[in-house]
Amino acid sequence: MLRFLVFIIISMLYGCRFGRMAIIQMPGQHDFKLQASQRVSKGDKEVFQFYRTSASEGNRIANLRIPDSKNLKDSLVFEKILKRNHVAACMLIKNDSILYSQYFGRYSSDRYFTSFSVAKSFVVTLLGIAISEGHITSEQAYLTKWVPELKGKQHADSVRLIHLLEHRSGIRFREIPFNPFGRLTALYHRRHQIGVLKNMRWDQAPNTRYEYQDINTFLLGLIIERATGMPLQTYLESRLWSQLGMQADAFWSSERANGMVKPYCCLQTQVEDLARFGRLYLHKGQWQGRTIVPQYWIERATYCDDISDDSMRPGRPWHWQTGNYPDCDFNARGLYDQFIYVNPSKNVVLVMISDKHYITRISWRELFRRLCKDYL
Repeated sequence: MLRFLVFIIISMLYGCRFGRMAIIQMPGQHDFKLQASQRVSKGDKEVFQFYRTSASEGNRIANLRIPDSKNLKDSLVFEKILKRNHVAACMLIKNDSILYSQYFGRYSSDRYFTSFSVAKSFVVTLLGIAISEGHITSEQAYLTKWVPELKGKQHADSVRLIHLLEHRSGIRFREIPFNPFGRLTALYHRRHQIGVLKNMRWDQAPNTRYEYQDINTFLLGLIIERATGMPLQTYLESRLWSQLGMQADAFWSSERANGMVKPYCCLQTQVEDLARFGRLYLHKGQWQGRTIVPQYWIERATYCDDISDDSMRPGRPWHWQTGNYPDCDFNARGLYDQFIYVNPSKNVVLVMISDKHYITRISWRELFRRLCKDYL
């Protein structure tokens, strides 16, 4: 009887977002076991296989002593850095050859991981495809064309898609994940994400200043769905996942069973499939002789140049982080240090997945860049 009562109480709590937050608490690698999700099929295309190098090469990478970026007199062993910072998996690929691949602790190559905000980079890619197919005129299109619920709200009618891409929309939306009453919690845990539109407000006019916000990617995902007439996971499946020779299906966390996926978060994949997505960007949207994503879109999304005059820059990268010229390396990044890192000059793709509930102080991109520059 007691167990039955506990079950009833937990079920009632899970029915509201406050209860779900109390049960799930902070986002973590195991959330997908407690949340609904939508399947993204890999299709029947032959799996694209990376080459495997010798075990000795993997050992060489594992035991590299890399100078500490904070104290160059010290050096750190690469694999020990990973272990010390609770990395669950790391894969390093150069010239389509896997030089290093390691899964730590209880994890293995067939494990599904969530890379959190790395999903945002998939959404941006799908937007580029939707524009190339004519579903959307361009990134200069207005938000309210596709989200008429916002018409008439202050500043809403002047927001363009590019403002969402650059996180310069001006929407009032604070990224405070610890707040059970905050807008981020409401978006992440609610059963009907569309409900956030009702009370959406603006702090300022668009293109005033940069502020990273999940709500921008949510709106982009909603626009893609409405413009294409397809659920986001179906569009991902048909335009990307089934085209890249993925080795496994993916699962995208959703608001409820058969509900909308969370465009800003939580695409569950295997590590090697994330590397295939990185490879697509490494080759500027080309895949085995076919154009999957227009090259101009890839280049603009990962924009990097040596222009020193800010007034001459075309804008910020689109949901990617980029390095400095001339390296022009770039990465997708998720909460708690999840990475798809791409270094075009070295023809390198690196995927790292972490299993922790905190962000380290390590400059991971600097470490990846040093690894590529000095040892590969």
